[in-house]
This record gives sequence, structure tokens and C-alpha cells, in this order.
Amino acid sequence: MTETCDLKDLLASMKDLSELAVDLSYTALLFDSKEIAHEVQELEEEMDDLYYRSRLAVLEMAKSEEPRPLLSLLAFIDAVEDITDAANEVSEIVMEGIDPHPVFDIAMRDTDEVISRVDVEPGSILIDRKLAELKLETKVGVDILAIKRSGKLIYDPGDQDVLKRGDILIVKGSEDGIEKLRGISGEDEEEEEEELTLDE
Repeated sequence: MTETCDLKDLLASMKDLSELAVDLSYTALLFDSKEIAHEVQELEEEMDDLYYRSRLAVLEMAKSEEPRPLLSLLAFIDAVEDITDAANEVSEIVMEGIDPHPVFDIAMRDTDEVISRVDVEPGSILIDRKLAELKLETKVGVDILAIKRSGKLIYDPGDQDVLKRGDILIVKGSEDGIEKLRGISGEDEEEEEEELTLDE
């Protein structure tokens, strides 16, 4: 039972990491950011470790279970690792300074969600508040992929992370949600009244 629980955690971590790697690779491409591209490469290294450990866990399960049903787990593990490898290949385009094809911009404009940068300006109500308190995903409709602070990148921030003045947020969400976030971040003074919705 313990092995099953461990494998479940490993697979969940692989899924989350692959999704983050894809989001950050597109972010790196959109903003031509070698720094974010480097973060994707580090995620790929983390994935390699999870890939190895999860395959070992499946092999351990095969000692006491019928091995045939476990093939689907191995297929999932391989697929998630392939996704992260593909994200890493996108990051390599940025690292090598290759300009993306114009069709990339067209494709990104046609998606329901967009990735953008939002600056936390002085006086914003976001300052010194935990993400758990702000609940931006449910109240504003955006997900924070990463926070750039003092030249360093915090990727996949958690509920207990606190936003600071001068933070640069890399966010994903609808255009309306991102514009609303710009209002409460202080970028758009005309929308500063939107801050009241966070206290509901």
C-alpha cells in the first residue's frame, strides 16, 4: 500500500512539473527570456529524477501484482517525460537566440488563455499578502506561474508565498482576468477600485 501511495505522489509531481515546464517554455518564448528558459531546463532535470524513481516504483509493484495492468502506468510516465522534453526543446530555441516562427504569435492569439507579465507597483493591495489570502485564481481568474524578485525567479509559487513591492508576476489566464489583475497590481490606476473585490 505504501508503494502505491508513493507512486501516486510521484505521478502527481510529474504531472504538475510537466504542466509548469510547458507554461514556462511558452513564457520564455513570448518574452525572449533566457532566464526562464534556464528554469525550464532545470525542471527537465528534476523530471529525469522523477522519471527514474517512478519507473522503479512500478517495477517494485510488479513483484506483487499482475504486471500487464502496470503497462498503462509506464506509458503515462513515458508520455509525461516526453512532454517535459518537448518543453525543454522550446527553451533551447530561446537559449540559442532563434526567433520563433510568426505562426507562433498567431497560435497564441487564438488561445482562450494568455500568458503575460504583471508588475506589482508601489501602493498595490497585493503587497505583503499571501497567495492563499488573495485567491487570485478564483477571484480574478489568473494563475501565477512564477514570480521574479530581485533578479531571481520563484516558479510555481505556493499558497504561503507573499507578494512584495516590485515583484514581476508571470501569469496565465483570460485577457479579462489579466486586465483585472493589472488594475489591482497598480499598473492601471483607473481600475484600482477593483481591489475591493478581493475582500469579499
